[in-house]
Amino acid sequence: MTRNELGEFLRARRSRLTPPEVGMPITGARRVTGLRHEEVAVLARVSVDYYTRLEQGRETNPSGQVVDAIARALRLDGDAHWHLFRLAGLLPRPEPAAAPDGVDPELPARIDLSGVRRAAGTRSVTTRRHRRSGQRRRTGTRRRRLEP
Repeated sequence: MTRNELGEFLRARRSRLTPPEVGMPITGARRVTGLRHEEVAVLARVSVDYYTRLEQGRETNPSGQVVDAIARALRLDGDAHWHLFRLAGLLPRPEPAAAPDGVDPELPARIDLSGVRRAAGTRSVTTRRHRRSGQRRRTGTRRRRLEP
């Protein structure tokens, strides 16, 4: 076991990707085979300095959000994502349960909408506000008082 397994893993995964694979243009001569530190940092939306410190082992406690962002930037699959979390000393969030393909056939029968009615007193807020302030309605009609 090495001291900086997290950094070695990040370097290895970074070297597997090329800029066109992640939608970035190739600019200038490249000394590295994969992505540069700067490119991973831009994709993960973290600072270049922070990402470099993670690879070098000078930063050892990244947050779960940072690990998620780096995993997305490096296009990691489920197992590699899980492994990255473990190397960072974190527990990954459980995967959300898959949504069912359709609606349960019994669901419409369970929902009884016959008792649903519009609530009484649901006039518009502006009408009530104008009545409270003594102003006339926005319809332009005036209420006239009938004389006895």
